[in-house]
Amino acid sequence: MQGSMDIVLSDRGISQAERLRDRLTDTSFDRVLASPLKRAKVTAETILQGRDETCEFFDALKEMDFGVLQGQNYDYLENAYPELNRQYWKHPADFTIPDGESFRGFEKRVLPIMQEIESMKDSDTILIVCHGITKLILVNALKGIPLERLWDSEVAGNTALTLFETSPDGWVLRYENDQSHLEG
Repeated sequence: MQGSMDIVLSDRGISQAERLRDRLTDTSFDRVLASPLKRAKVTAETILQGRDETCEFFDALKEMDFGVLQGQNYDYLENAYPELNRQYWKHPADFTIPDGESFRGFEKRVLPIMQEIESMKDSDTILIVCHGITKLILVNALKGIPLERLWDSEVAGNTALTLFETSPDGWVLRYENDQSHLEG
């Protein structure tokens, strides 16, 4: 549970970002939005190496502050805070981390970024580089999934791509959490 800890990318993370960059070589972006946390910032900068595009950093895209759980694994949550663990998985809309954020507060922080997305033209291509739970909040908003069903979507792995396109009927999900660039 890295949360809002501002840690650097490992060598493996840099390699994954480079593989994503290679996958996206033929895709141009009208805007690139990213979390200013080092691991997202370096990923975005790696993707944009050798390009004219620039990155805009938004605090709204930072990962959730996991408070007392930051830096811990899920086993710790389960063993040290069994009731909190149950609430985390079963009732996320009511979940608040001691010394951290609630999912409701986090959602209120993240969702204003949707105004940036919605201000774009239908033909524009936008890349958002963020974190697992941040991505989950955004994707669920586009899918119309309420916070009470947060876990109906899967948390993304590192450098996973999710693609939405606009249509006359709204947002269309083309793929979610694709990490095929890491295979082989």
